[in-house]
Amino acid sequence: MRRGIASFILLIFYVPLFAQVKFDSLSAYQFVSELASIQYEGRKSGTPGGEKAAEWIAGKFQQFGLKAGGVDGTYFQPFRILATDDGDTTLFKLLNGRKGEVTYSLGDDYAILTNSGTGAVTTEVVFVGYGISAPQLGYDDYANVDVRGKAVLILSGAPASLDEKLTKERIRGFKVKLAAEKGAAAVLYYQDERAIRGGAVPAEYYVPTLPSLWIGARVRNDLFYNLGLDFNAVKSALEKSPISFPLHKKVFIKTTVHLLSGDTKNVIGVIPGTDPVLSHRYVVVGAHMDHTGKDSEGSIYYGADDNASGSGTVMELARAFAASGAKLKRSIAFVTFAAEEQGLLGSKAFVDSAMIPLANIDFMLNLDMVGRGNGNVNIGATECQPELWSIFTQGLPDSLLNKVTLFRAGENSDHYPFENKGIPAFFLASSGSHPDYHQTSDTKEKIQPFVLGAVGNLAIRIIELAANMKQFLADSLRYAASLFYRSNALFASADLKATTATEFKTYVDSLRRQGFEAWLYPITASRLDSVTLEMTRLSNWISSLSDRAILVRSSSDLSQAYHSFQVGVIPVLVHPLPFLSDTTALQAIAYLGIPVVRIDDRDLPGFFSGALITKLGHEQIRNLNKAK
Repeated sequence: MRRGIASFILLIFYVPLFAQVKFDSLSAYQFVSELASIQYEGRKSGTPGGEKAAEWIAGKFQQFGLKAGGVDGTYFQPFRILATDDGDTTLFKLLNGRKGEVTYSLGDDYAILTNSGTGAVTTEVVFVGYGISAPQLGYDDYANVDVRGKAVLILSGAPASLDEKLTKERIRGFKVKLAAEKGAAAVLYYQDERAIRGGAVPAEYYVPTLPSLWIGARVRNDLFYNLGLDFNAVKSALEKSPISFPLHKKVFIKTTVHLLSGDTKNVIGVIPGTDPVLSHRYVVVGAHMDHTGKDSEGSIYYGADDNASGSGTVMELARAFAASGAKLKRSIAFVTFAAEEQGLLGSKAFVDSAMIPLANIDFMLNLDMVGRGNGNVNIGATECQPELWSIFTQGLPDSLLNKVTLFRAGENSDHYPFENKGIPAFFLASSGSHPDYHQTSDTKEKIQPFVLGAVGNLAIRIIELAANMKQFLADSLRYAASLFYRSNALFASADLKATTATEFKTYVDSLRRQGFEAWLYPITASRLDSVTLEMTRLSNWISSLSDRAILVRSSSDLSQAYHSFQVGVIPVLVHPLPFLSDTTALQAIAYLGIPVVRIDDRDLPGFFSGALITKLGHEQIRNLNKAK
């Protein structure tokens, strides 16, 4: 973080004597308890239970005195969804198991994916790892295997080394569609959580003629039986390279899926701002109200922690701010999103429809799974807006900051569509264990009011700071920096690695021939004492290249170097926690728009990795330069 930031904090913040906003933990718990009750049947968007929950929340917003923020003077933003529901004719058999033919139990051993189409097939099974094809990253599960006419077994998720570099490729629906494009006749999708019964699905990820099943551990073990392979060992090996092979098992799959099309809705309530200049600008406070409904046996997934806790906390925040009479500069939009569980559909609909013009949204605060834990709070996505988070920390008391842990939020909650539009967005979740995630046992009795209070009180302070900040948070530079950080701006290459100074010199020379004029080699101060001898030799070598490289120890050095050089690619050795505001960390470099590759402790000691800037990366850098 740039030095001197504390000296102008008071110039940035408007510090009014606003009314005290009091968060009532028991009130929040009552909201959570209602949403997680049996009458809403798991709040699946597009079902009567899900729509009933939205109606109830809207009624409460009206009772609190919030202004209707939806269409036609209502609290609702309706949008269309494609949904599926299981039919009555479903059958799944393993035809050549360890004891011959096995007929699996619907609900216990397998379930129909929301992405599934209708069809019947008898075919061989091929294991295709994570079902990812990303040749630009040197990873392709389909490169050496023919899946045409076969059932493919796909694992959920992605290799840890690629997780942050992938966006749509790791999404289940994208994997199903890719399998169809590769010629697969069916999909068997393995994940640890139990599958849901039907639900909303993005239309672009729906293949109407492709049977697709979630399978449990019993089926997985049967498919790997008699191969001489340990499943966990295979999964570990996937971290290094793709492994795809025939399983020599034959299955019969028959699915009947009813395709439904209908409406669901977000709920929006607004507390108008009071400043004549800033009242047209907004802080959005949101959480998804939906959960996964019922499973294939009709058991209800109540979703108390995920995410009645978040939407109930948003409701209590709305009540508390409205009751306090606080005079905030900016308007606050309290939003409960639909269809998050099926791909962030509600938050995507919100930003795509411009219910509030995107240029007028200065900040978004997302709450997801805030009902259980130890009383501390995780805050995610601060790495995308490091200077904004640093400003917030100046206005938060130590009693709150001492309970905060930062984490990398990823793209699996409703902050991401905002972030992807360049809008600063932070993600609050309660610290600690969430053992009943996506289980029928995620019930209201397990919600802890003191945890709701810890999250709610921190949220109040953040909302106040964001709403009363004088300068616009969503300036063009932050837009560009956030987009750069989230874009695939770098292409890592196996050829761009070095463990010695000689290898690194070869790497630098190759980049120089491509037209790059300068390279930075940041080392955080906390790391200087632990660098190895080889690293010391390397850093000395780099320091001698005064015309082309510089050793950076602080943010001010980094900023000065950035403005003095045309920076190309940076090999980076950073603190293992890359979001400390007082170090030369990844997000500080990203804010300047300099492409980087992070090396964490798993790569140490003496290892450096390089990357090339992609075409998209060049475009984002140009955007940053224009913004300046």
